[in-house]
Amino acid sequence: MNNKQLYNLLKRYGITISALLILIITLSYIVIPSVRHINELSDQIFKERTKLEELYLKGQSLKRSTEEYRKIKNEISNLENIFIDPGEELSLITQLETLAQKTNVEQELNIIDTSADKMNIVLNLQGKYKNIINYLEQVEALDLYISFDRVRFSNTLQTNNKKTSQPNDPSNLTNPTIGLILNGQVNYWSNK
Repeated sequence: MNNKQLYNLLKRYGITISALLILIITLSYIVIPSVRHINELSDQIFKERTKLEELYLKGQSLKRSTEEYRKIKNEISNLENIFIDPGEELSLITQLETLAQKTNVEQELNIIDTSADKMNIVLNLQGKYKNIINYLEQVEALDLYISFDRVRFSNTLQTNNKKTSQPNDPSNLTNPTIGLILNGQVNYWSNK
């Protein structure tokens, strides 16, 4: 192959080869690094988007938790009222004695046992049926929560060695004198 043939070959295929070489150089030095850079940016954008979504969800969760806390915060003071604070047993006794006097019921209150979280009590009540029902309704209406787990009726014909009711009295049929023994507990407020 001589120079003339080489020249004709180059003339015929030179433009194609030159364009192909320019294309290869452009792809290797411009397009491929740009594609790599675009892929890296796409990955970074995806990671940032994922982080933002997580932060958004956490923010929504925090917002919801804050709203629920505000709702519950108002109810906490109500819950504090149904428990007795340690050392406030006298207040409970006074409330129960006041109710007994107000409803005309004889009451004997015994504190059986106290622990770190509750005080076990026994209420021995005597009086007319309607008065005892009224007393129990008023105890139920107290802010303080007293749970009774055992109820027993007792013999009321003898109190302090004297008769308190006449068996033939007609009022005893509609409003009899009864005795009631209630075992229960009052929980202490624990601010833990």
